[in-house]
Amino acid sequence: MLSGATLGYIPLDIIQLLWTNLVMDILGALALGTEPPASDSTTKRISRKEAIILPTMWRNIILMSIYQIIVMVVLMFFGQFMFFEKSFDLYMPLRKEGQPTDRLVLNTILFYTFILMNLFNQFNCRVLEDHKYNILSGIYKSYIFVLVLAFEFFLSWGMTWIGGTSLGSALIGTAPMKWNMHLYCWLQGASVLLIQLIIK
Repeated sequence: MLSGATLGYIPLDIIQLLWTNLVMDILGALALGTEPPASDSTTKRISRKEAIILPTMWRNIILMSIYQIIVMVVLMFFGQFMFFEKSFDLYMPLRKEGQPTDRLVLNTILFYTFILMNLFNQFNCRVLEDHKYNILSGIYKSYIFVLVLAFEFFLSWGMTWIGGTSLGSALIGTAPMKWNMHLYCWLQGASVLLIQLIIK
């Protein structure tokens, strides 16, 4: 919404939005919904009258959303100064003479960073209790979670890799990125693990 209101366009195209929706809704629910129940004997039976979203969950959702929005806004408006030698007009076309422009590369960074932040955040969603910090606890029992998450990581990387071809770039709407851009996306994505520790 912010980019549409200020820049007049949305950085993500339709295929990227569909993949984001799959990652955050369907595949995310499949991964987390197949987690085995807690074996802790102190866990009390949940009443039907209790709230579905607990206060701890609201806190995590709101603060993590604020963090991700800040990251995306900084990338959207200042990413050109972070990754490119020459600044460019944010209204420049995505392609010139069939080749992706720096604006399309920046859009790819935005897409990949956003996806990775949400993929890494799925680890945070496994452990909600404030007194538990090991997000990998019991993950060896959650083979479906591991398989689904590995598939999501691989396909997201593939969407950026295929941007190096003219056909893939046209279909997926991504552009080839340099190694430092990939490194930034992964480090920024993994930063949600640290942010969740701070929130707790």
